[in-house]
Amino acid sequence: MNEFLDNAREELKRADHLVYVSLKYTRTVDMIRHIVKRLMNSYEFLMEALLDSLKQQKKILEIPANPIQKHDLVRDQFREDQEIANNMNFYMMMHRIMKAEYSKTREFRRHVAMVIIFDDKNISMNINIDTMYDFYRKAKNFTDYVERLLYPKE
Repeated sequence: MNEFLDNAREELKRADHLVYVSLKYTRTVDMIRHIVKRLMNSYEFLMEALLDSLKQQKKILEIPANPIQKHDLVRDQFREDQEIANNMNFYMMMHRIMKAEYSKTREFRRHVAMVIIFDDKNISMNINIDTMYDFYRKAKNFTDYVERLLYPKE
């Protein structure tokens, strides 16, 4: 199996623990941010795995170092694949979440939430524990999808 895919799975294991154990007990916005960062790391390894596959097939010459350039190249090379397009949008949303200003509400309680305010569109977004479960499931499903794409069962 691909080393990038293995690294993505390792990041998912860490995110799994953060979601189902650490967040459950700490209930802080910092933990939510750690989870988003782990999921982003997983996506970056998945993009690297896809680009490495393209490079071995000689469809691209080199893999960019910048995660945003990797995102753009994956999006361009797999533009026909709706699953990859949706997940690349999700990756960019997580990227914007990490860069956006945020506030904390109900920390140390079940309904802890990170409130994100996006400047350019005057939109706010609440990210809570349930949102983190959804984010984690989406990342896990995408990891499985990339694995099936790169290593189809025969």
